[in-house]
Amino acid sequence: MTECTERMDEAEMRLSSVEDQQSDMKAEVERLGKRNKHLEEKLVDLETRSRLNNLRLVNLPEGAEGSDTCAFLEGWLPEALDLIPLRHPLAIERAHRIGPKR
Repeated sequence: MTECTERMDEAEMRLSSVEDQQSDMKAEVERLGKRNKHLEEKLVDLETRSRLNNLRLVNLPEGAEGSDTCAFLEGWLPEALDLIPLRHPLAIERAHRIGPKR
């Protein structure tokens, strides 16, 4: 009977240890979930801010920009928008095409 009691005590200690580990893991999962949500919100905010100064131009003939898209747009935009003459030259920081070539 003592052997059975000892085995039962050992099983209860193991079960208690597993329950403690499970509780710790649950708390860690909750913490990581909150952190993940915070980081996702921060990512959305940063992506939104990065788009604030972007222009999207559609239906430009493919290849019209040649090898220097920035230079092409610096000349083409003022002309297309009837902004000539400009006090200061237009400065394009970055420009690129999106999508596959047809």
